Amino acid sequence: MNLRESPAVKNKIKDAVITASVVLILCFPFMGLMFVKDNKFLVIFGIIFLLLVFYNIYKFLKFYGLLKKIETGQCIILAGKGYFSVRGSGNNRYHMLEVMVTNSDGTTKMYESDKFFGKLGRKYTAIKAPAFFKPFFGTANEELFNKASAEDFTVYVDPKNPKNYFVDISPLYMAAEQKLG
Repeated sequence: MNLRESPAVKNKIKDAVITASVVLILCFPFMGLMFVKDNKFLVIFGIIFLLLVFYNIYKFLKFYGLLKKIETGQCIILAGKGYFSVRGSGNNRYHMLEVMVTNSDGTTKMYESDKFFGKLGRKYTAIKAPAFFKPFFGTANEELFNKASAEDFTVYVDPKNPKNYFVDISPLYMAAEQKLG
């Protein structure tokens, strides 16, 4: 499968474009009001939203550059076992996958995937939620998720900047798309 067609890459690009678009749309009212009224509060908000737009575009272009390097074979490809983890607290809790990889020199390194959003986030929450919460998250095939998480996950690392990496969690996205049978 072409990496650009993998569910993990599609979802990452979709999330980046939606986030940048929403922040850009929110930026316009503040920027417009900034010129109409002489309000320093609106000027500060407008500048903050504009900086967020630029930051989201920067993140997207950085990922796009890594994707180009992956496609041309300029990245190190590692594989390792994934472990689910929960980060944050309260309403800011999110799930992600941590992939433990042993490098060629014998050292072990942990790589974190993106946060689980959308259908993947709901399906994973449906599996891990207490029974009385499960109707709110829908149904999920726990056996299929366990099979998908038992596979090795691929990590693509930029050799020039090891902090620039991508964890391919496509097997989890594919498991989330499966219907109960």
